[in-house]
Amino acid sequence: MYAAMDKGSKDIVSNRWSDVLVSTPHSVATPTSTKDIIATIEYANKHKLKIIPAGGGRGSFVPITQDVMYLDLKNFSSFELDKEKGEVRIGGGCVSGPMLKGLAEQGFYTAMPNSNGVGMTGALFGGLNHPLVGIHGMGIDMVKSFTIIPFSSSDDGPLRPITVSNASTGEERKLFDVLRGAGHGFGVIISTILEAHPIASLSLNNGDKVWQRTLVFPPPSLQTAVDTYLSLQSQVPPEMNFFLGFMRSPPTAPRPGVPIILLSTSFFGPSSAAEAATALTFSPAVLASTVTATTVMTPFGDINNALDPANAPGGFKQLHGAMLHTVSASSLTRAFEAYISLTGTHPSLSAPACSILFPTCNTTVSSTPSTSSIPRSNFYNPRDRGVYAQIKTAFHSTEGKREADAFAKEVFDIVREEDRSARRRDWAFANNLVGGMEVGDVYTEEQIEDVERVASVWDERGVGWRPAQQGWSSVGD
Repeated sequence: MYAAMDKGSKDIVSNRWSDVLVSTPHSVATPTSTKDIIATIEYANKHKLKIIPAGGGRGSFVPITQDVMYLDLKNFSSFELDKEKGEVRIGGGCVSGPMLKGLAEQGFYTAMPNSNGVGMTGALFGGLNHPLVGIHGMGIDMVKSFTIIPFSSSDDGPLRPITVSNASTGEERKLFDVLRGAGHGFGVIISTILEAHPIASLSLNNGDKVWQRTLVFPPPSLQTAVDTYLSLQSQVPPEMNFFLGFMRSPPTAPRPGVPIILLSTSFFGPSSAAEAATALTFSPAVLASTVTATTVMTPFGDINNALDPANAPGGFKQLHGAMLHTVSASSLTRAFEAYISLTGTHPSLSAPACSILFPTCNTTVSSTPSTSSIPRSNFYNPRDRGVYAQIKTAFHSTEGKREADAFAKEVFDIVREEDRSARRRDWAFANNLVGGMEVGDVYTEEQIEDVERVASVWDERGVGWRPAQQGWSSVGD
């Protein structure tokens, strides 16, 4: 264990993606065994401390305070594929990129975030929206079991690892359910078993090549970009996911800071089917409005590499998320105008690092009752929302958080207009929480009560931090 009282937080929590909500923790522990983890929990229990387990360090909404023991699980980052059973066992500290590449080398895949730097356990706690959700449902729908050391024992016995799954009963089954969607703060995950599937089952070209196409539009072609994006929405094949993106060119670009609009598609199937599904993006009228249009065949293990520069740790940044059922051309146009205005006039925001994305997928599988042995989790609510509005904000200091949050709220108010007019409830995304937000945007009152009841069994002394139960009431903005 490394006592961290006299160090700066940036030196201590070196793998944290964002410095938001980070102060100097009580200590940092780097366990090498389950005995180490149990000893850490017992220490926290004795000294009334919180434990925050960490894998990828991407949870910018998780508060690191002076009463926190930061549990670095880098020694639990391995993964093991069982081809015969069609499953992969991943360690509690497993990070998405090495797992994605390692499985692809063996001809397999599982649910993986759209980034190489995300901790798999934390992603599963919030649902894990992934590129193949149209085929397999959410990442939590592919979980077979968790092995966890709970913060307290249900039978008042000694702390020990337990494995919970769909076959579990009683309190262990309830724990399995809540871990899939509201999983923070019940214990330390040692390992998770996920479904794994052969890449060959996707019928990709050249064995493992994913078809990807990107169109870049200048601001005067906004309407064409929006119309093309909405046309693709009309019939989304399960194998396809795509996004419309508003951003500014990076500092290394010939014209840094210039607003651009991206329309990017990935297709996990034959290129002939991909070209048919995206035929509009090849039309002369659309191409005449673009700056560039490229199509590439990317090895499966490399599909997230383009986003690697965004994985650098440190700095003040957040990811805001809203799940949408419908979004209109008018809302998208006004969202772009708001983005241009806000990133151009707020000096506290780091404009080149701010962006708005609208990833879109087929939700038929995720919103349909499961026919497999793994039931759909009842702690993930927006299963019928096929459009995800994600806003990345970056700012120069903690003072900029207030403006960043206001910026995101203004954009979300715009893009939620259609859903609100249809009297659909606002839903946020548990993987992209923001410190200080209302947890009622993610969970129902009944779900929050269920979290509290399950916590009373598995975290009797309050060692864990659960956004669904505690929020950020003790943490400053």
